[in-house]
Amino acid sequence: MAEERKARPYISVYFKCCKAYARVYLNRAGDAFSGHCPKCTQAVQVKVGEGGSSSRLWTAE
Repeated sequence: MAEERKARPYISVYFKCCKAYARVYLNRAGDAFSGHCPKCTQAVQVKVGEGGSSSRLWTAE
């Protein structure tokens, strides 16, 4: 029987550098959302902290 796949948590990030959107997924440690711009590969990391934020859309400068 196939294992059920769990949806990986993600946030949406708008990269101003290339005017592009991308999904940025929670890392394995579960302490940050980490990803890259889909065009220029600029790295972005959004740390997960106490209190947090309910925002699902972020902007990378």
